[in-house]
Amino acid sequence: MSRTARYKIGYVVAIGVIATLAFLLMSAVDADPLVAALLVALFLFIPGRVQGILYRELFRGRRLLAQHREVEAIGHFHRYLADVRARPWLKRMIWLSWSIYTPDVEAMALNNIGAAHLRLGHLDEAESALRRALALDEKYPLPHFNMAVLHEMRGNRTLAEKALAEAVALGYSGGTVDTIINHAHVLLARAEGRGVKDA
Repeated sequence: MSRTARYKIGYVVAIGVIATLAFLLMSAVDADPLVAALLVALFLFIPGRVQGILYRELFRGRRLLAQHREVEAIGHFHRYLADVRARPWLKRMIWLSWSIYTPDVEAMALNNIGAAHLRLGHLDEAESALRRALALDEKYPLPHFNMAVLHEMRGNRTLAEKALAEAVALGYSGGTVDTIINHAHVLLARAEGRGVKDA
């Protein structure tokens, strides 16, 4: 079983546990159910808000990428990388929320830079960013998928198929679960990427 598959299972289990604990808390508290629900929401909200503040540039970059504003997104990703490299403890804040594909936020930012360059047709820059992401986390399936796109754009079907097979072996299927995860990330980036006006 791939690491990504284990993370996906863990994510579903965690949501089930949180929902169960929330239900038990609301049932056990003599207070108004609305107050209990607000306490649970606050408990779940705080870690995401802390991460939203600390990872603001990453979320702004993802929001811009979702809006097809690649050049602006790349700038935010580079600022985020500079921040993480200046303050390495920020990498540990990934555990304030759930990451399905990688536990390394630096690899995540580099993959996003690679994806942005792919959309712009800057294939050499895309390849450089994606290779750096894979050097940080070779089990991260998204850079493998983006490398497959890159190889296909260059007309090398053999390398594209090999990179895609690696992405699939590492847990990326492009199926419903991956679509839901991607949509959730877009929504999170929209919420946490405040300061970026919609196009």
